[in-house]
Amino acid sequence: MRKIEIICDRDHMRTLVDLFGKHGLAGYSVLDIAEGKGLKRGETLGISLSGTRSVLVVAACSIEQADAIGPELGVFVRRHRGIAWVTPLIEVYK
Repeated sequence: MRKIEIICDRDHMRTLVDLFGKHGLAGYSVLDIAEGKGLKRGETLGISLSGTRSVLVVAACSIEQADAIGPELGVFVRRHRGIAWVTPLIEVYK
């Protein structure tokens, strides 16, 4: 599993949601995220950063999905001056 974290301007959220949808990741609009839909399903969560117009978007996905979305995510953050990290997601088993 991989965790994708992106910080971008709220104005570009729709583009990011479309990019997630194209790669089969759960994508939510800003309003959906505000209602906690991503959090409830444990897929994509967006958090507004206090005092800024930025939003932090976190998505959990498979290694294959992360590899597939990586190049387009790079273009997205360069074009919209965002920041993105793709890191291993450690699963905890009880």
